[in-house]
Amino acid sequence: MPGGVLGGPGFTSGFFPNGNLNDGSGFRAVHWTGNFLVGAGGAHLTLSADDDVFLFLNGTLAMDNGGVKAIGLAQTTIADLVADNYVVDLFFADRHHTESGIAFSCEGCLDPVPEPTTLLLFGTTLAGVGAVVRRRLRGSKDAA
Repeated sequence: MPGGVLGGPGFTSGFFPNGNLNDGSGFRAVHWTGNFLVGAGGAHLTLSADDDVFLFLNGTLAMDNGGVKAIGLAQTTIADLVADNYVVDLFFADRHHTESGIAFSCEGCLDPVPEPTTLLLFGTTLAGVGAVVRRRLRGSKDAA
């Protein structure tokens, strides 16, 4: 996540269906999901979109930026997210023939950290693989 920006620069213009240069063949609707971690210093979210965009954090609507509009006219921000691991659902729908774009950034967000259960499972698996390899190596030495 270069520069602490979740999702990179976004699709600030020309986000049309099927690689087209306009909305002539239809409109685009997208649902992105993911996780991010906010460290002790907090974080600042920024969301801007041409037409409808809704951001849910941990299942709760956090940003409602609905309506037909130009992307530069409807920037919504949330500041002061507290340290936590967040589940993100981001919905975007283009509904107008002029332009299509979305930009979402999170200054202060970090890559997600595996949960302790995941780490325990990974460590147990690694120990089991090591034991099997050691047993096979001993078996080949005994046979020689």
